[in-house]
Amino acid sequence: MVVRPSSSPGALPRAVATVLLAPVSLAAAALLWRHAAEPQRLRPALALTGAATNLHGLAMAAGLASMAWS
Repeated sequence: MVVRPSSSPGALPRAVATVLLAPVSLAAAALLWRHAAEPQRLRPALALTGAATNLHGLAMAAGLASMAWS
């Protein structure tokens, strides 16, 4: 079964939820860029990268679960 955004009324909120996670990834990238020459100051960038990865996975799982229940 192929789910198209037009046939799934909840597709837009799920897409918006994943876009809301972009600032976490962008903040991690900015910190990495700023402190690339100073490895001892990369801890916040690594923490944000881990958080972004976990939040993205949770958002994907929630989206897939909501598609299965709708």
